[in-house]
This record gives sequence, structure tokens and C-alpha cells, in this order.
Amino acid sequence: MITKIILRAFILITFFSANSARTQINVSPESWNFEPRQIGTQSEPVVFTIVNQGASTITIAPEQIQVVSQDAQSVSLSVLTYNIWFDNQNWPARFAHMLSEIRDLDPDIIGLQEVIQRANLDNQAQMLADSLGYYYYFSSVDGEASPQRFGNAIVSRFPIEESNWRALQPLNDYRTAAHARINVEGNTIDIYNTHLHNAAVNTHIREQQILDMLDFIEETSSSEYIIVTGDFNANPDWEEMELMYEDFQDVYPLFHENHLDPEHGTLNYHLGHQQRRIDYIFFNKAKQETFVPTSAEVVIDEPDDNGIYGSDHFGVFANFDILSDADAFLLENISEPIDLQAGESAEVSLVFAPLVTGMHEAFLQVAGEQIPVSGDAFDATIHTFPWTEEFNGLENGEIPLGWERNAENWGAFNSFNAGGEAPEMIFWWQPVQEGELWIKTPQINTTGLDSMNLSFRHMVDNFGDPGIYNLSVVSIVGEEVFTIQQWIDPASISAEEITLQVNSTEHGIGDGIVQLAWIFDGVSDNLTRWAIDDIALSAEPALEVSPATFTFEPQVVYTQSQPKTFTLTNIGGGTLMITPEDISLSGEDATAFTLTNLQEVAELEYMETAEISIIFHPQSEGLKNANLMILETGILIEGLGFDPTITTLPWLEDFSSLEGGGVPLGWTRSSANWGAFNTANAGGEAPEMVFWWQPESTGQFYLTTPEIVTTDMDTLVLSFKHRVNNFGGPGQYTLKVVAIADETEHVIHQWINPESIAATEFTAIINNQNHGVGSESFKLAWVFDGITDNITQWDIDDILLSEPGETPILEVTPSTGDFGQESVGNTSEPIQFTIRNTGGGTLIVSPDNISLSGEDPSDFILQNLEETTELGTFQTAIFSVSFSPLQPGTRNAILNVQNIEIPLTGTGADPSDYFIYSDFTIPGLTNVEGFREIPGWAQGSINASDVSGEGEFGGVILELDYDLSLTDDLTGYWLWAFPLADIGGFDHIVLYVRASEPVENARLQVFDTHGIQGSDGAAYAHFNITTTDWQKIEIPLNEFTIMDWAENLPDMSRIQRVDLLMEKNNTTPEQAIIQVDLVGFSTGEVYVPQLEQADSFKMFPNPASNNVTLISSEAAIVSVIDLNGQVLITQRIQQEQTILDTSMLKSGVYLVRLQSQKGSMVKKLTIHNR
Repeated sequence: MITKIILRAFILITFFSANSARTQINVSPESWNFEPRQIGTQSEPVVFTIVNQGASTITIAPEQIQVVSQDAQSVSLSVLTYNIWFDNQNWPARFAHMLSEIRDLDPDIIGLQEVIQRANLDNQAQMLADSLGYYYYFSSVDGEASPQRFGNAIVSRFPIEESNWRALQPLNDYRTAAHARINVEGNTIDIYNTHLHNAAVNTHIREQQILDMLDFIEETSSSEYIIVTGDFNANPDWEEMELMYEDFQDVYPLFHENHLDPEHGTLNYHLGHQQRRIDYIFFNKAKQETFVPTSAEVVIDEPDDNGIYGSDHFGVFANFDILSDADAFLLENISEPIDLQAGESAEVSLVFAPLVTGMHEAFLQVAGEQIPVSGDAFDATIHTFPWTEEFNGLENGEIPLGWERNAENWGAFNSFNAGGEAPEMIFWWQPVQEGELWIKTPQINTTGLDSMNLSFRHMVDNFGDPGIYNLSVVSIVGEEVFTIQQWIDPASISAEEITLQVNSTEHGIGDGIVQLAWIFDGVSDNLTRWAIDDIALSAEPALEVSPATFTFEPQVVYTQSQPKTFTLTNIGGGTLMITPEDISLSGEDATAFTLTNLQEVAELEYMETAEISIIFHPQSEGLKNANLMILETGILIEGLGFDPTITTLPWLEDFSSLEGGGVPLGWTRSSANWGAFNTANAGGEAPEMVFWWQPESTGQFYLTTPEIVTTDMDTLVLSFKHRVNNFGGPGQYTLKVVAIADETEHVIHQWINPESIAATEFTAIINNQNHGVGSESFKLAWVFDGITDNITQWDIDDILLSEPGETPILEVTPSTGDFGQESVGNTSEPIQFTIRNTGGGTLIVSPDNISLSGEDPSDFILQNLEETTELGTFQTAIFSVSFSPLQPGTRNAILNVQNIEIPLTGTGADPSDYFIYSDFTIPGLTNVEGFREIPGWAQGSINASDVSGEGEFGGVILELDYDLSLTDDLTGYWLWAFPLADIGGFDHIVLYVRASEPVENARLQVFDTHGIQGSDGAAYAHFNITTTDWQKIEIPLNEFTIMDWAENLPDMSRIQRVDLLMEKNNTTPEQAIIQVDLVGFSTGEVYVPQLEQADSFKMFPNPASNNVTLISSEAAIVSVIDLNGQVLITQRIQQEQTILDTSMLKSGVYLVRLQSQKGSMVKKLTIHNR
């Protein structure tokens, strides 16, 4: 209670103290209207006196004195644009990361793209707004009752006063522009947010969408301030973006001169994107004087502690200052609190310093008192010539707008003493005063000019002769004053016309803003009048060359660049004459450049132009310099000549210098589809060269090396790592690697309509006879031939070209043989082993040099060479081994090829194992048995999520929460495999499922590569989940019903997709939760581990570093597999504790698979950075 009383007393004292000061003070003047002022200049200070007119002492602090606008106030505003990648991958973790980053940025306005809302997923913009305590507006072409809505959103710290949206043309692209209006401290701001068409090649679609959005902005914006955010899916220098630049300013380049460089890209290159800047914040140019950006950066570009990025885009963040009328007045305040006794006073002053034209109105606030202050700002700057001033229309005593005077002696008179027509400008002797009394012209912009002609009429009339005073005409540049003409103690001067030249050397012309002034210096009554009239200022012809310097891109020697155009402009007056002889190239390296000169004399009037061009064609390596002389103007021209010719073998290109994209120096590409990505899909290290499906096009697209010197060579070895990734089944295109010898193309190898190819190393022998090795001109090229969107990407790395050695070297591939499981008594498909001579000479391999040994050689069948084989450089021979287990369990052997030992392993099934299609080991991404499964796609009224710690097969389950009341027909989950899964030999599908309550007539669908294209190979079956405990569902494939549009059951060697569907009016109940632990295939006799065996395989620590401890209840084979399906470690473990060495593994996620007589089990292993 005491605390409350003291607090109330303090508030009352403060209140009465402030009101007391307010009633006791008087400020004079009570208002002030400044003289009209040229923008960019400052008035003389006006002093305001604060008087204590009360009887008691008052205290006034500096913070009680301020200038505030009468209307909208000055504010700072921050804006973020961010494409959040809907709910792709691990949305909860991504949301947590982006929320933390956004809170640190503390933006006022956020434009979001790729926002999604599902039946069981709240609108993502709403989630962000609720977490921040903000307001939001969401736009989507999907209706409000739709179970899934996808679109854009605006999130705002400030209440949204009005909102609407437009579906952008063409409507079948489903793009929108959202609009929200907010008010910040009296400033109304219109915000627009969009996400344009994504295919790079479709410029015309984005043009249409931008035009439609600009029309929408014109129709709906009512405020002076406009912000546009969005993912435009276009680079800043693409043609369609010119439409935005007409009226809007891209804020980012204002703070980053090299904004086109890859380092400023907003696509997340860590996730495989090209480094391109496609996300923008714009503001309207019409308000750039008061809407002032202060910074712009790429943000949210780092992962969290677990390596998770917020999105596949980075954000762009910008800060702005919105200036108000108060900013036009500069306050010279008191520096510290002052005590004013009764009758005492203090002073502050205001200066009118406008930056923007128009009337400025504000209040000088002093302890609650408001003193109106105002001033009108204009811009009378003289930009064009000739300029004249005849003083027409002025009343007596006035001066023209924009002129300044420091004495009332200067003013217009209705007379014509100077020889012109009335009125004229007069310096009159009254009022009598002494000093430098001047009149100045408005500001004159002389940028780029060298000399000008000044003329005027004048007359001097003395009381007596000579006068005891000086007259002068001067130029003023900043604080410097340059005398143009001076009359010292002159006698009377009859009316005459004066012509003077002002130039850059003596008078400051050309450095920017100049003022002219006429000055009387002395006692004014020593003169009757100085009359001035008909002032004229004209510019001499002046040359401006653009660009002022130029550096060519590095150029291969003996080739020539595209011509660079230089524009010659007369920015002065009169006629600028330029002859071809006035233009020349000079300097030590002038011969490296060729000038395309004027064909005739150019006569350029004010702002007229002519053009010349220069080509760079270096004849040697190194930096080349030349001086382009045009009249007396010198332009520095530079270019780097380089010779990329590969002269020494072995030659390796690993693209390590291309983190920013592009192709290596000296390489050529026929389309932008080729470029470096910061990825490592081909099996090397990032970056690597990629042929990417965008921009979409059709044709042959080459990536070509520089010249390779192969003189006197006959045979070479070419190798490179590569990977091919298709959208679906085999691509309808051709990939080639070719040699180009003396302009003739020789195919080294080609892949016609290939299926996806896992990361592998390709090796070939190229020679003179077949490929032109030894030709005068020799290059290599990689070629995509077809429609680009038939492929996702072709990754290439570690290109090596070398001469074969003289000694034969034996290589056997693959280096291990893992047969997986095979039923006892059956024989597997053979694994082919290739013997290759990677050296020179002749490698002799006898069947006697190839044998089986080890623990269980009798479980493997060797199909040996039939005879002794002689292999030249990179020639090959093939033999094979099959697995034919005689008993259940893991079987091991050693394949011996001369001195090379290759481990073989396989598991005999009795039958006791199954093929795992997916066990959801890694949330959102599973990779088992060497194929890639992408996240399933939840369709309709379903929420698909990963739940850890519940499953028996890998420890993660898929949970499907469906509600058929929210859909018209069905809802389902699609599970894809890339590349396709080969499960030939299996004829049953197995599910391990449970449900929150029994479910009847759930539908299972299986598609092969033809089935997903709607042509053939698709079937379905219904099943029931009868218990809330884990239940095995096993359905023979021959019991599936072929789809109505298909003719055959799916081909088990080409399985591509498995669906789990719930059908309205068929599946019951209408709403339930189904959990799936395993999707697999079997031969009909699947062994399922009991729940009590779930802990039979233990692994710790996890995450691990240099080693991991494994505990198994029985002997088994353990394999460590990366996310590309490559087996990295295979080791036999005993029925107890085993330590597995993982020190050679890079940081990341791996799968550990245990195979024993009782079956398989897979666990996820995380290796942390060391």
C-alpha cells in the first residue's frame, strides 16, 4: 500500500510539474514562416526565446524541446521478404529456426511466399504471425473451404486497415498478388507481395504477370508509399524485370555494387540451387526523396545447430527511413537541463533546411507549448543551357525565385538603365550600409562542363567620380569564391554589355553546383545605382563519354570479344564537332584492341549522341591496356588475355574454383543449363558441373573444354565421375561425351534414353583412329540432346585426361560383392566383375589366377574366364559370381583375382527376410537397399508426419491422420522411389500397420514406371486393419485388381510408387489415425521379429564420432550405407559387443543395416563434425 501511495504521489508531482512549466513559459516568436528556400540549402537561424513568466523556478530539459510534424511523423521501417518452401522436409524444425532468426531481425513487415494450409496444418503465415504477435493477410486461388490452400501472405507488426488480392494472368498459372494497407505514425503504406512463374525460359509469362500486378497496384494503392516484395523467379538483368524498374527501385543494389554476382544469390545453393538473386524488395521511385532506404542484406542464410536451413531460399531484409516535415527543420537545442528563475529566459534556434520541395509545416514543442513553424521549399536549380534572366514580371524590390540577397539594396526596378528593357535588377544606395552586399543566382548544375560564356548588361552611376568601392562578379563553389570580373573604385560606367568566359581551371566550372554572384563592397552611399539586366549563361560544347572506363571479360588469345559500344554526348551548348581523326587508340597494347570509328564528322547539338565501338582480341597472355582518346578526353581500356590451352597431361578439372557457379575460364557452354552447383552428387567434392533441366528448351546443349594439345599422342585415358537423375522413368533424351578433332565430332560414349544412373566413374580409352587424338585441334565436350525437362540433372566431376603408363595395372570392379538375401537352394542373379588394365603394356590374366576362398566358398558359384586373356590399356574382360546358399545365415567368401582380394557376402533365407521398400528410418527421407525414396506426398484431408521411437524397423513410423469429411472423394499418401526399386522375384507386398481403431476397406495401390505415367502397370487391393496393435498385412500381388485403364499388373522389377488411400463412402471409419512401420515385399513367407526382439540390435553412442559400439544377440553382417545408397563399410560382428571404426566417415546421416539369420534391421546413425 505504501509503495502505491508513493508511486501515485510521484505521478502527481510529475504531472503538475510539467503543467506548471507549461503555464509559466512564453515562447517568442509565437510562430514563424521561413522565406521560401531552395532545397539542399539552409536558412539563417531563427532564435526562439523561452521566458519564465511565472513566480517560481522551472526546469526545462533538452528532451522537452523538439520539432514534430503537424501531420505524419518521421519513422523507421524494416521489411523482410522470404519464400518459406511450404511444409517441405522437416517443417517443425525449419519453422523453429526461421522464427528464431526473424525474431532477431525484428522486421515490421514480412512478405511470405509458398505459404500452405492443410486440414491438419495451420496456415503457416498465421503460425508466424501468432508467434510474433503480428497481423497477417493470406491470398490464394484455392477457396476458403478447400482442404489445402497455397499462396502468399503479408505479415505486419501494425494493424492491417485494408486488404485484397488479384489472381494474376494467365490464370492457369495460379499466381497471385496480395495487398495490405497499414498506417505507421500517420504514414499510410501500401504493401504488395507476389510469387511469379518459376520456369526460367518463360519470360513472357512473367512479363504478363508483372504487367497485371502493376495494373493491380495502380488500381488499389492510395498512399504515397508503396512496397513490393516477392519471389520473381527472375534475375535482376532479365528482360521482364525492366517493367518493374520503370517506376520502382530495387533496394538491394543501392548497397551492393556487385549485386549480380553469385555471392548475392537468394536461392539456397547448399540445397542444390544455382546461386541466383530472384527475391526482391522494391519501393516506388516517386517517393525516394522521403522514402529513404538505409540498408539491405541477404539474411536467414545459415543453418541451425543441426544443419537445418530455414528454407530453400534465403531472405532479403531492408531498412527504410520515412522523412516527415519535421526533418526540414534543424534544432539547435539546449545542451543540458536549465533552471529558469522568474523572468529568466533561454534560447534555441531553428534552421530551415529542406530536402524536398513543397510546403513544410511542423511544431516547435517546448514543455507542451506548440509553436507553428513553416516554410516553402522549391528547386530552382538550373540544369539546361543557354539560361537567361531578364527579370520580367517582377515588382519593384523583388528578386526572382531561387535568387538570394543579403541586403535590401538589391531589387527589381521598373527602369532600363542597363540598356535592356524594364524591369532590371538594381543595387540602390539606400538603405545606407557598409560591407559585401551581394545577390546570388540559383544553383547552377555544371557537372561535366569545361567552360561557359557569361554575358550581361550593366550600368554604374556614381554620386561622384571615381567611386570609393569595388564591384565584382564571382562564381561560388561550396565555400570557395572565384573572381570572374572586378571593378576597383570605378568611375561611372555607361550602359554596356559584358561577355566573360568562365572555366573549370579558374572558376570551378564542371565540379557540380555553382552559383554566380554580383557583389558591391564598400559604403553604399558612395554609389547611386548599379543596374544589371539580360543575364545569359551558355555552355561551350562539352564531351561526355560513356562508359568512362571499361574492362573486357577475360578473352582467349587469338579470339575476339563482342564489340563494346561507347556513347559520345554533347552535354554542353553549341555544336560539338568530332571527326574520325579526333578518335584514336594509343598505348603499349593498343594492337590488342580494334576501334570501329565514326564514318564521318559528327556534329552534335546539346545532348545529341554518336557511337563508336571497340573489340578486344589479345594476341598474347596478360593484362592489356590502351588509351582511347576522343578530342582531349582519355578513356582507359583494359582486358585480360589468357590461353586456356591444356598443354600438360595428366590434366584434372574438379571445378573447385567455381563455388559461385558458371563454367571454368576458357570453357564454353551453349546454354545456361550448364553451370557449377555447390553439390557433390557425382561422387566427388563440391562444387561440380551440372546440366540442369531449367531453362526448359529443346536441342543439343554443349559443354566444351579448351583446346587440348595432343600432338604426337595416339592413345589417352579419359575418366570422370557422373550421376544422372530423371524425373521418373527412363529419360527420352541422349547424353554424350564426344571428342572434337579439327571440327569433326567423334562419339566416345553415349547414353540413349537412360534410366537414372547412380554416382559412378566412367572411363574410356580414346585414340587417334577412332577419336582424332593427335589432331591439330582437339577438344572434349559433354552433350545433352533432347527436351531438357525430361531430365532433372546430369552431374559431372573430377574429369581426368592422361596418357596410359607403360606397366600393366590390374583393376577389378566392383571391389565388393553383396548379394543380399537369397532363399536356400536358389541361385541369385550373377554379379559381373570387370577386369581392366588401367596401365600400359599387356596384362595377362589366366583362369587359374581367379578363385574363391574364405569361410564359405561353396555357397558361391564362379563363372570364370574360359581362357587366358591378354588386355591392352583399358581393355576389359568379364567374369561373374552367383550366390547359391546351402544353409540359412550369413555366408562369406573371398574372390581372388591375382593379388587382389574381393570380399563376397550374402544371406541365406529359409526364407527369413524381406525386401524393405521403406521403413521410414530417417524422418522425411529414407534410403534403403541402394535406392532413394523421396518424402511421401499427402493428398487431400491428411496430415502425414514422422514419429520417432515407435517403430520396430528403424525406430521411425509414418503417421497418417485422415478425415474423409473434409474431402469429396478420397485422401491418400504417395510413397515414391528414385531411382525405381527392382524387386523382381518377390510376389507379396507386406505392411506393418496399426490404427487408432479398426479400419475397413483401406486401399493399397502399386505402380511401376509405366503406371505412374497412366499407361500401364498399376493395381490395387483393399485390406482391413483389425487391431490397434501392430499387425502384419501380406497380400499376394496376383490378388491385386488391375486399374481400369491398365492392362497388366505392375512389373516388380520397376516399382516406382506405393499409395495408401482412404475412400469416401467406402473406407470406415470416416476419421482415424493409421500408423505405418514398414512397406516391403516378400516371397510369401516373411519372418517378422517379435516385439521382445526389438532391442536385439543396439548401437551407441548416437550421434557418434570416431567409432560406434554395436551389440547383437547373434553373429551378423553390419553394413554402413550413405544416403546415395553406397555401401561404405561391411563388417562381420560376433554375438557380443563390437566396435566399428567410423573415423573415415564425413559428417552426416547414414544407415546401419544388420543382417542375421533372423532377418534385417536398420538404424539411423549420425556422424558429427570433428
